[in-house]
Amino acid sequence: MSDFNGYRLYDDGNPAMTKEEVIAGTLDWCNSQRKRKGIEPLTEMPKGYTTDPVSCPCGQATMMSVGNDSACDVSDGQEEPFQYQLPDEVRIFVREFDARHIPELIEAEDA
Repeated sequence: MSDFNGYRLYDDGNPAMTKEEVIAGTLDWCNSQRKRKGIEPLTEMPKGYTTDPVSCPCGQATMMSVGNDSACDVSDGQEEPFQYQLPDEVRIFVREFDARHIPELIEAEDA
């Protein structure tokens, strides 16, 4: 169940998270991926394009291809065979962003 109008999110029976908690948790995950690559952390999520795993906010923040459930590192130009499983808040973020429920992070050309 998802209800961004009420800012409560549920994921497969897990406890509810607010929109802010989902975005903050996703930013934390993105920054952990950036740290692994030796890149400075972000203070906020970048804007991006819906339904594109590379140009979405998570993809732009991490230089990875971020799908619904996993991410592949594409920073070297080729997807690695190893896929990272996404934490709950990132999976929720991807789903809600692609459903256009986080309009403040959608690039104007995609709106």
